[in-house]
Amino acid sequence: MGTVNANGKLQYRCTKCDKVHMRSCSDLVWQLSESKQKPFGEQKYFVSAWKESCDCGAEISCQFLVRGYPFNCLDGEELQISGAELLQPCNIGIKESIFLSSMGAALTR
Repeated sequence: MGTVNANGKLQYRCTKCDKVHMRSCSDLVWQLSESKQKPFGEQKYFVSAWKESCDCGAEISCQFLVRGYPFNCLDGEELQISGAELLQPCNIGIKESIFLSSMGAALTR
């Protein structure tokens, strides 16, 4: 089973006071939200969501949706954000599990 590989820094600006917020993309917590069987294997949907309050009291909510299909390929991504404007997105990819990675290495020997 693959998982999401997120790198870089996510930056967004509060729409109420213009304060810039940053979050390390590698700190995002991803959950498998849905899986569908398709002709070339499973199509998987991953989500990372959070809410925070700005110093000015404004509520900021973010939901990152990532779709992987076929196996270990990024098929789409979407960031839904409210209370802030996106300044810099994460670099997103799909990585294979350690188990599958070691199986692939053993097959190519």
